[in-house]
Amino acid sequence: MSKRWRLGILLLSMLSVLTGCFLEKPVLDPLDENKGKIKVTYYGEESFYRDYGSYFNVKFPNIEVEIISTAVADTAADMEKLLDKHKPDVVLLSEHMFESYAQQGKLYALDDIIAQEKFDMEGYMPGVIDMIRTKGRGKLYGLTPYFYNQVIYYNRDLFQAYNIELPRNKMSWQEVLSLSKRFDDMRTGNNEIYGLYQSPSELLINIASTSSLQVVDAKGEKMRIRSDGWKQAIRMATDAVRNYPPGQLEGMNNLFLQGKAAMVMDGPWFAKELRHAPLRDKKLSSINWDIVTVPIDLARPDESSKVRLSEIFAVMADSANKRAAWEFVQFVNGSSMEKVASRNPISTLPTRNQFFKELEGRSTEPYYMLKPKSSTESSPVEGSLGFWVGYGNKHVPEDFYSPFSELLDKTLQAVMQREMTPDEAVNELEAKGQQMLNKAHTEEREKKEQTSP
Repeated sequence: MSKRWRLGILLLSMLSVLTGCFLEKPVLDPLDENKGKIKVTYYGEESFYRDYGSYFNVKFPNIEVEIISTAVADTAADMEKLLDKHKPDVVLLSEHMFESYAQQGKLYALDDIIAQEKFDMEGYMPGVIDMIRTKGRGKLYGLTPYFYNQVIYYNRDLFQAYNIELPRNKMSWQEVLSLSKRFDDMRTGNNEIYGLYQSPSELLINIASTSSLQVVDAKGEKMRIRSDGWKQAIRMATDAVRNYPPGQLEGMNNLFLQGKAAMVMDGPWFAKELRHAPLRDKKLSSINWDIVTVPIDLARPDESSKVRLSEIFAVMADSANKRAAWEFVQFVNGSSMEKVASRNPISTLPTRNQFFKELEGRSTEPYYMLKPKSSTESSPVEGSLGFWVGYGNKHVPEDFYSPFSELLDKTLQAVMQREMTPDEAVNELEAKGQQMLNKAHTEEREKKEQTSP
């Protein structure tokens, strides 16, 4: 072999070694003797150690954790002041704040460390990671161990008693309301049996959210209710509940518990209520229930508008303790914590579902079957009616929702009593809603001017 060849092979070998060393350079430097210290925002110290801290300490006894309680942060502005004051390493954020912080560059992108450490991303519920990436404009700035979703609970015995076919997954709203109407047609005298029992406004919003109808535009400046889609949604909702007795939203699920409603939409907590209610109230009997997915949009049959990310953990971009912070984030989102989370879910569900296969003896598949809606035109507003209806966005003043909700209820009642047509209803909601929206924006600007230095 010539000297030239030997020299070439030697150079290639050296280049290979150098390249390997370069590629293997850690994204984050390892902890010194597994020691570290991090500040973490959470609802409170007691709840932190109950939910995560005690388990984390077992695996990482040398990482000291200081809890920054967010109990005093009632608004987004309060939260920002809290973060500016305490400079936490790990933050627990709502969907809205996470999206805002990610797009402002305040969070540390996890993509590289996840790839290098081969953190398991396969076990997540379909669509959840894509949803988080979308909020970060393509980058992954956080992970979430839990999510919220709704399903249709149905009374199996009622369907069988009236010889009506059982609900199934991925029904359209037309199909669900058709099943509901069959119960309504059989209601006579003392036979108080109802199909899907919801208030008119709740049913309308649920129908509209499935079809991605918006109350306001993306900028939060103009109403968007004067449309054929809203007319159809109003017609469907009012026709479905026109003959239902008046009642408050808080009491609606009671009819299902009493065996008088065949279907109701709710979250995972209601499964616990179905077991505990007969123990508290001897007048109630156990319900032979099961669940299916919420109604779907036929144009997007694999998506649900009801999926919400309840808490997203992220590492602050200016943290000096990113390695310890990452160890915490990956731990609370890992398989070991999933086992703990799957034992006793109450209002939320683990985003990983390798272990969480049953809830009160029923398959959890309907909770995981539909992905979050891919549309990001609007996002929920925390602490307001906007979260309940699912239509608020960050540009809409919170004070808009309460008066608009009253207007919506009043308008729907008028349609149900045939005092107003759906066409007239959308005109009413559009015109008066715009006045309310303009007023809310004006008042918000005045408040900011008064509080600004």
